[in-house]
Amino acid sequence: MPGQDEIKTELGKEARELVQSLLKARKNLRLYPVNNPMYTRTVEDTFKRVDDILAAEESLELLISRNDISVAGESVYRSEEKDENLALFFFRDGLRSLSFVRGLGKEEFQDFLSVLSYDFDREDVEDDLVTLLWERDFRFIRYTVDETVLMEDDGYEEKAVSQAKEDASTDEGLRKAYEDAFKAEDVDGQHVPMSITDADLKALASEVEKDMEENKQSKLMGILFDMLYGADTLEEFKDITRIMMNAVEFSVRRGDLKTPANIFRRIRILLKKSRSPHVRKNLGMVLAFGGSEQVVKVIGEWLDTKGGPDEEDCSRYVGNLESNAIASFISLLGELETIGGRKSAIDALVVLGRKDVDALARGLRDPRWFVVRNIVYILWRMGDPRAVDYLVRVVNHPEPRVRKEVLKGLGELKEPKAVQPVALCLEDGDPSVRMTAAKALAAVGSEEAKAALLERMPQRRLMATEFREMKEYFEALSAWKDRDIYDFLMGLLTRKPFFRRSKYKEVKACAVYALGLLGNPEALPVLEGLRNARNRMLSEQAGAAVKRISYGRQR
Repeated sequence: MPGQDEIKTELGKEARELVQSLLKARKNLRLYPVNNPMYTRTVEDTFKRVDDILAAEESLELLISRNDISVAGESVYRSEEKDENLALFFFRDGLRSLSFVRGLGKEEFQDFLSVLSYDFDREDVEDDLVTLLWERDFRFIRYTVDETVLMEDDGYEEKAVSQAKEDASTDEGLRKAYEDAFKAEDVDGQHVPMSITDADLKALASEVEKDMEENKQSKLMGILFDMLYGADTLEEFKDITRIMMNAVEFSVRRGDLKTPANIFRRIRILLKKSRSPHVRKNLGMVLAFGGSEQVVKVIGEWLDTKGGPDEEDCSRYVGNLESNAIASFISLLGELETIGGRKSAIDALVVLGRKDVDALARGLRDPRWFVVRNIVYILWRMGDPRAVDYLVRVVNHPEPRVRKEVLKGLGELKEPKAVQPVALCLEDGDPSVRMTAAKALAAVGSEEAKAALLERMPQRRLMATEFREMKEYFEALSAWKDRDIYDFLMGLLTRKPFFRRSKYKEVKACAVYALGLLGNPEALPVLEGLRNARNRMLSEQAGAAVKRISYGRQR
């Protein structure tokens, strides 16, 4: 734990307190059930710390090393212990940074804390920390992962450190090493040749075998295409293409995507040159075979392993496939079990989907909701405006998580014609869907989107809305930095209560929060006056808003 004098900035102090709260929450949430007051208080206290930071900052990024967590170059947590070391807990599963982004809600944060509280050494948890975080699909909690760590054997680093300590742990060992080195030279100054160990020989043999294997594959490919060029009859041509398909399957089963990718590349060159329908048909069959379900299924088994295929080879392989591979990869997407495998399949479908958006969109009819959600993500990630027409068709999908992904995508695509279907989702039965719809309208950012959101803001409707949801609506409104929104928010602060006074305080607190996000200095006198309000929520929001606007003016 760093000393008080090591933390120089206010952000550093707040971040240190947050990290300590996370550590405390990790312990407490294991001890108490969800309905216990201590559990609830732990979540609320920890969330308040991160919420206070995000009131003044757009985001908070924690940089993680083995025994240290830092923020903006300042160490806010350090421990050399192996047990209950929060930095090591993150680090050993590959996390290198963890960010909380403004907009983070209590529900999402509580879900994050539940993952944080898992005892992976004792509980029956098959997945690791990164997998659990990925499956939660957090929107305002982001992280970066060192993929190489996920491929290492368990305990590798500890074994290496232990071995290093054994080899050179004392001054005597170091002295002996120098003596041995001097003894290795003869009196004439000639160096004794270095001895080659069994491990060296095995490594050398492996490299030679690899070079020979690549040479064999290159020769095989050359022979196949020489035979293809020399084919005298159509039957001979068909036979050779069948041999090529066998070579593709053989290579894939051996974990080699480079060879078939090179075959596909040369076939595409031939297809550009040839006008013969027979040639185009038979060579096209080889490309189609590479994307067939039987071959893609083998690739899937490989994708689900720790090592997986080389990313560049996989990209080249997929890039040369025909659109028939889309159905094969959609089917595969529902069967893959690892996070790495699913990511690779999604990346493949992003590439393939651009070749045939209609074929990709057929995956929206899949009975498995998680497959549909992935297809929705792929459609909007492609950035193709045509995706909007398909996304609006599933905006009423029975699974809320699919509806939320659709709304997120429509917001990202910023297509004006998506405003109406998104606005209809402000009446969805699920509050998380309604909040996502508000964010999507803010992302579109058009005047029509603003009008649709304002229609949801009459005081009588706000009075029937929970505070967290109400706050999301006001945050969405702050995306429009114009006079209309400023006047609307200021009007709410001066309007007389319509129903319950306590509920009206929540409305005013949300309006104050949005004014802070809006950043208009004209609001400062009113906000300063509200800092002394008797209502704690209102005074806290006013203080945060003043701080945010003042900070923005200084910048």
